Amino acid sequence: MIEIFRPTRQNGKKVNDPEYLGKVIDLDKGAFYSKKRGYFTYTLENGYGEYTPQASPVGTSEEKLILEFGASYAILEFVKSLGYYEMLRDLAPRQPDSVIALIIFRIVRHGANTAARAWLSRVYASLALPGAKLQSQRVSELLVEMGQEDSQRKFFRKYLKVEIPDGRRVGILVDSTGLP
Repeated sequence: MIEIFRPTRQNGKKVNDPEYLGKVIDLDKGAFYSKKRGYFTYTLENGYGEYTPQASPVGTSEEKLILEFGASYAILEFVKSLGYYEMLRDLAPRQPDSVIALIIFRIVRHGANTAARAWLSRVYASLALPGAKLQSQRVSELLVEMGQEDSQRKFFRKYLKVEIPDGRRVGILVDSTGLP
């Protein structure tokens, strides 16, 4: 978007104080938008005028076309390459996309879960995991589902099959939840 200031000189003479016109909506029509005036037109010959926009107001809708690609894509592909993707999705069979999205969020942002929904709307993971629901209430439900002992037992059975594909029964599993 282009931002334009009203001219302060005409024919080399100062004619007014500079004024910020706002974001350009339609340069050919001289249409602008600013928080102060809303939608309007401005030309040197006619000054200010009325303008009715054809679309929604600037800045009121969430950005849908520009998404951050890098981190969520890289983590998603890494999880798939390790063979963990399906196993992690099975942690919460009713919300499989949400599990993966929340894991990526926790790796990338380290923020409160309440920020997960806003984060998801701005990253590639929103396209790769279309069923992800990271509203605060859905995250709470997801964590309850993942915290069930049955879910954890299923997870560890699948995890051990991925980590020990030859079926050995001997190994050491360290529960490090107390470390932090």
